Amino acid sequence: MKKVINKCECGNHVVGEPVYSSGRKFVRSATKQGANYVLKAVITLVFTFVGLLFFGWGAIPGFFVGLIVSLFFGNAVNRTTDEIDQNLYTTTTYKFECPHCGKVWTKVILNGEDTDTDEMLIRQKDGLETSKGAAAVGYFLLFVAAGVISYFSIRYCHINDFTSTVMDHNWLMGDFERTEYHWKWLLIAIVAFFAVLGTLGGLGGFIGALDDRSKLKKMSVSEFRNSEYRSFNN
Repeated sequence: MKKVINKCECGNHVVGEPVYSSGRKFVRSATKQGANYVLKAVITLVFTFVGLLFFGWGAIPGFFVGLIVSLFFGNAVNRTTDEIDQNLYTTTTYKFECPHCGKVWTKVILNGEDTDTDEMLIRQKDGLETSKGAAAVGYFLLFVAAGVISYFSIRYCHINDFTSTVMDHNWLMGDFERTEYHWKWLLIAIVAFFAVLGTLGGLGGFIGALDDRSKLKKMSVSEFRNSEYRSFNN
């Protein structure tokens, strides 16, 4: 359920708690349990089928893996419950309790109604600008660190070889050539691979965060109200 915030007489902004009737609580509980059972059943069946199809004996492990994976989809169940609830009911009563002055009040609000004031949106917008700036710094540091690791790792792999041929001797075969594997080279090559990915990811994240911050700075409050950035912030 989307957060609903109302301003108290003392000036403090208070997050409301939805107050449901007993009938509505029953509907939400039944909907949530039903959606939860269906989602778990679908995910479990998919993993069981994949385990059976590709591994044969893997149906049982696939079943348990599906059960574990389904536990991480609680938010999807909650969203489904909220969507069904808002289709069945047009309004919701919210209770507000101000922690600053102690005032308690209720308010009936249309589902989907935009209750955020311009003042609240400005604070959200400023907060997102700050977080995007911090993200840009983090991505830049990742780009630099991963870039340095990439350079030295690739340079090492370029100068050295994964295998080398050495002469060996034993009493049965006499002198013979033996291939020697350098596992340190392989380890550094793996590090280089992930470091290159980190470099590209850091660069992309840095450019994206700067672009988002620039767009937010130029955005008016009314534009921010209907933007995707506000949805992300909620």
